[in-house]
Amino acid sequence: MEGGNAFCVMLQAAAAQAAKNTTKSGKITVSTNVADYKDKDLQAAFARATVTTSVLHELIANRKTVFGANADNEKLGMTEEQLTQAHAVLDDKRLAMVNRTVVRLLHDAVYPINTVESPATTKLRSILKMPEVTNILQVEKVPTESEWAVHPWLMPAVHMYGRLANKFEGMTDMINGAFMEDLSELLKSATGDQRRRKSFYEIDTEFEKMTACLQKDFSSMASLMPFLGASLRQTMMRRLDGGQGQGRFEES
Repeated sequence: MEGGNAFCVMLQAAAAQAAKNTTKSGKITVSTNVADYKDKDLQAAFARATVTTSVLHELIANRKTVFGANADNEKLGMTEEQLTQAHAVLDDKRLAMVNRTVVRLLHDAVYPINTVESPATTKLRSILKMPEVTNILQVEKVPTESEWAVHPWLMPAVHMYGRLANKFEGMTDMINGAFMEDLSELLKSATGDQRRRKSFYEIDTEFEKMTACLQKDFSSMASLMPFLGASLRQTMMRRLDGGQGQGRFEES
């Protein structure tokens, strides 16, 4: 998830820069293709977000699980070169498994088995229904797998999560991918920790502000529903990050 968030930040920064260089009447177009960004910029962004370090920690932990905490090449009956090669193979398999798991989670959250296409899901086809996604779900090898340990931004799961986060969070004012999450927290604020508890009046006032933004930015229920659906899926993705997806799959 860290990697996806880092890529999302890059996309948002590129959009902000494009907005400064574009007239009011001009259309802002920002590429979401990782190949259009320089390796040095990607490396710097992922280093700032500690993604590369998180990937390294995950791979080291996995090596200890498989080979043991204090296993050297002699104890394993290998030469140093053989152990280095074994580590490389193990790292590639681990990252391939993580990538495939995250891709499947993201895909199935929007397109479960026997799903019926809707206007909301149609807007996400360009992210979740690419040929590359289909190949990954069919357990086909991705050509760049051997580079992921050093260049985690090449992982398809990172691209997908970053593009989804950018799509959901790229709205103005209070209209963003966290809308459903904010609404959930607002409803829960009537009870719970007394230090954070709000009165019914405060909740009602904040709810009016949230709905006022909806009325300003959406002209009809037909245009509102895809946004609410996308925001709900973003909430589910964030809860995966804080629950099932935390720790073992964090680097994606």
